[in-house]
Amino acid sequence: MEAPTFAKRGSQRWLQVAVERAPELLNAPLRQSMGLKPDAEIEWLSPIRSEQFSEYRDGWAFQNPRWHLPLKHAPLKEFWPSGGPMWDGIARTKDGQFLLVEAKAHIAEIVSPRSRAKELARGKLAQSMRAVQQSVAPKSVDYVDWAGTFLPIREPGGPSALSPRAERGESPLGQHLLTTRTK
Repeated sequence: MEAPTFAKRGSQRWLQVAVERAPELLNAPLRQSMGLKPDAEIEWLSPIRSEQFSEYRDGWAFQNPRWHLPLKHAPLKEFWPSGGPMWDGIARTKDGQFLLVEAKAHIAEIVSPRSRAKELARGKLAQSMRAVQQSVAPKSVDYVDWAGTFLPIREPGGPSALSPRAERGESPLGQHLLTTRTK
């Protein structure tokens, strides 16, 4: 069997390179944004060389025998339609918090077309995202349409989540990490 190689380009490649060669470039800002101790251990589960840099989706992302990410509130099939997101990265902290990572190599990658999900699936997505929004920000009044054309990466009126280099379309290792915190 041939040794796995990095993807040829884009966010997939740069996340693989960062996890393999310089994980601390990712871990330090993740610790800070999650309010973890500066020495908190983060273990990358995907994409890693020993797993052929695999990315996971749907049930396999949550029920992989190597890590089994628990879903405490509802079974995945009740919460999310099949064919859900393919996570660019999955990591775990020493105390059992999971990070689901969506990597972006440049600003244009953040803009995406509206969800192509069928009507029934779109309804399930909207209902689930409303539940997540209420859980994460219970005082929020306005619903954020996550199936829209732009993924918000900062709070309205808040500081930009992107560095000045990123705002010009550049960034260290070409990464913008958007994380979902679960426990």
